[in-house]
Order: sequence, then C-alpha cells, then structure tokens
Amino acid sequence: MNTRITFIIIIVWIALCGTTKMAAQQTWEWIVQPQYSEIGDKASKDGLVVAWLNDKTPGYIDISTGQWHKLPYIKNATYTSIGNGLFHVRKDVYNTFFYQLKASYHGIMDKNGNWIIKPEYPTLIVYTDNLFEVSVLVNKDTKEYKYALIDRTGKRVVEDENISPIYSSPRSSPFNDGVFAAYKVTTGKKLYGFMDETGKWVIEPQFEENQLPNPIKWDVNNNPTFVFSEGLCPLIQNGKLGFIDKTGKFVIEPLFFIGTTGNSKFYLGERGGYFSEGLAAVLDGKSNTLGSWGYIDRTGKWVIEPKFIEATPFVNGIAIVRETGDEYEKYINTSGKEIANGKTFAGVKMDRHATRLYPFFGGVGTISCPSPLSTDNVRNTYSNVEYRSVCINNDGKIVIPKDSPFDAASDENNIVMLQNGIAKAFQNGKWGLIRFK
Repeated sequence: MNTRITFIIIIVWIALCGTTKMAAQQTWEWIVQPQYSEIGDKASKDGLVVAWLNDKTPGYIDISTGQWHKLPYIKNATYTSIGNGLFHVRKDVYNTFFYQLKASYHGIMDKNGNWIIKPEYPTLIVYTDNLFEVSVLVNKDTKEYKYALIDRTGKRVVEDENISPIYSSPRSSPFNDGVFAAYKVTTGKKLYGFMDETGKWVIEPQFEENQLPNPIKWDVNNNPTFVFSEGLCPLIQNGKLGFIDKTGKFVIEPLFFIGTTGNSKFYLGERGGYFSEGLAAVLDGKSNTLGSWGYIDRTGKWVIEPKFIEATPFVNGIAIVRETGDEYEKYINTSGKEIANGKTFAGVKMDRHATRLYPFFGGVGTISCPSPLSTDNVRNTYSNVEYRSVCINNDGKIVIPKDSPFDAASDENNIVMLQNGIAKAFQNGKWGLIRFK
C-alpha cells in the first residue's frame, strides 16, 4: 500500500477515535441555554421551575417545552412552584431606615399571575395544591396566632378549634401517603393521629407525645420524620421503635433503639427513620450508647447490617451514610455496596461537611467539592473557597467531572439536580438547564 495513503488512513482513524471518545464523554446537553440570573432549586411535579430573567423579571420555565413564562414582579418577593400550575409567594416587608426584616406575608398565585390565596398570612405551609397550613390571628390584643388548615378558597378544612396540625415549619410538606399528622386536645391532653386531605380522621387521635419519633425533627432532605411513607409510619411503644399501618396497628414490632443525641438525629430525627424504596434506617442500640444505623425491610429483617453513625433514606437506589471512624460520607446501593466516597472528591482540607453528597435523582448524584480560591497558606474557610459539582451515576462512574465547562459558584453548587435527569447549571454568570443523556 502506498505510504502516503497509509499515513492518511492512520490520521483519519485517529481523528475518528478522538471524535468517538469526545462524544462518549458528552453525557449531557443543554435544554435551556444559560440566560437566567437565578433558577430555583426545586421543580414541581408538573415540571415547572421558577426562573428570574433579571432582578425584576420573575417567571418560570416549563421543563417539558423549555419555554419561559413571565410572572408579576412583587418587590422583595420569592416564588416557589408547588404543582398544578401554582406558586407559593412570600413577600417580605423591611424597615425603611435600617432595612431589617419587619414581616413576611404568604399567598398562592397561579401561573397566569392571579391570586388564588391573597398574601395576607404570616406563615403558610403547602400540604397539597388544595391544602395549606396558615397562621391566623385569633386575638388582636395579645397578637396570638393559631395554626389552621385551609383549602384554596380560604375555607377552613378543620373547624374544631381543639384540632391542630403538628408541623409549623416551612419545609417539605408533612402530607404524605394521603395523610398528615394532627393532634386533638381532650381534657387538657394532646392525643395524636392522622387525617386525610378533607380533614377526616384516618387514625383517631390516640397516641401520646412520648410515642412520636419527635415530630419537630426533620431529615437531611427537609422531610418531617413522623409521617406515613409506603404505607408505614414509625411509632414508639415501651421505649422501642416499630412501624404501624393505617389501621394504627404495629406491623413491625417495636424492637429498635431510640437515639437521643449525636449526629444521627440530624439525618433521621432523634427517634427513628421512615420507609423509602422498601427500606428504612433504624438503630440497633448495641454498638454504643447511640446505636448504629442499619436498614430493615418491611418484615423488620436486617437487609444492611447496622454499622453507620449517619444514614439517609434511599433515593433512586442510593443512600448517603457514614461509618464509625470515617471522616467523609459515602454513597451505598441497596445491597450495602459502596458506590463512591466523599474523600475521593475533597478538593481542600476543611470541615467534612464542606464536601457534601446530595441524593440521587434519575440515576445521577451530585457531590459538592470545595476548592481554594488562592494557593497561599491562608486558612481554608467557607468564605474563601469556590464550589464545583461532580456528577456520578449509580455505578460510581463520573459523568460530569469537577473540571467541567460549568463555572464555579461562590455560594452554592454550580450543578443542582431538579428532577429525574434534569439539573440547573451555571455558565458564564448565568443559569440554564441540562439534561443527562
């Protein structure tokens, strides 16, 4: 064969291999080009996410079409998509002279900019798109407020003044599996049970406060811990934790330890976890005074033996845990196998929480990796580092490396998962949306 032809063939082959390799490395694509000053960290179930074109132009992106739609601008207001074309709007009022927060008012707006519930409530927690917990003024003289449940017309769902929902913190909805926790005051005593969306008791109020897995505690994903999930709810009896069904009867006997202090409470509440993807994290109470976290199935059998000092619910087949003696968190799958370890991605020696692992969505997990802003010997703190995200799949393979084309963000991650396979990403000072292939 002619030497020149052979040389050309070799060059073409190298070029093709390089192109193939580059194509294989491209695991994502823009579905909304980076053009927004801000995009919300959460997308609703109907695929809407808040996006600001600039400081005075709020709106939302319909992820299914990539189209942006404008919302009315309200000074000092924040918008959150809650589903069914609705938005939770919080309007802050500041002191004129010192610019200190004076008050906040909450309401519900539809996607056309119309008020469904006017912004007149000091607090508002979204249970569903037709059920909201609000604070209502009951005594003008003493400025006493009481928490009440209303529907989207403003009508009270529960009329009995002796009945109140448990949760009063504006985080994720306490409504799950078709029910929410509430209590009724009878002869000066609070008894707890569960109601449906119409305000009807599903489990009559019968549980005392010391039986609850601490209702004011929240897990790492900002979910309340005293909830039904996958048909079961954690409950305490005789100092041990078990799980009841919606008849109020134990289906997993109360055999598990109740933690009271330590890092474990940050993740699953001080007194227990809940079921997610067929598994629940519980404490064995044998290894030390706190117990060790492991995972049980719906029969109460250990699936992953207790050996963790921190454990989170499974999301898309992956949980975040930390073992005794380990400085960093790691991802495990439902068989307990390690998928990735935060230590591998630590870009700078700092508090272990600086290199943070986030739950999986659509088979992709993100790891926040701090990197120093300078190479001098200045002590690394949260104020002089920048954050870049590494994205991995369920096998632990990196799908977006830390040195990706996305810009670093100084005060938040530069890639944030919104829903299965969709993330917001930061480039050239603007936010856009990417889809993982």
